[in-house]
Amino acid sequence: MMDGYMKINVRLIYLYLFSFVGLLTVVIGSVRLVDLGLKVFVFPDADRYEL
Repeated sequence: MMDGYMKINVRLIYLYLFSFVGLLTVVIGSVRLVDLGLKVFVFPDADRYEL
């Protein structure tokens, strides 16, 4: 009756899984790149500690 609807499609799971992993990698890389750019050009003394 609902065999076509309830069938687990392995290709679709792989597609969603690797799309999520790729998107996560791009987002994390972009955030780290923006952080590096801000530290170099906007706040160059952000990593310097003065006691």
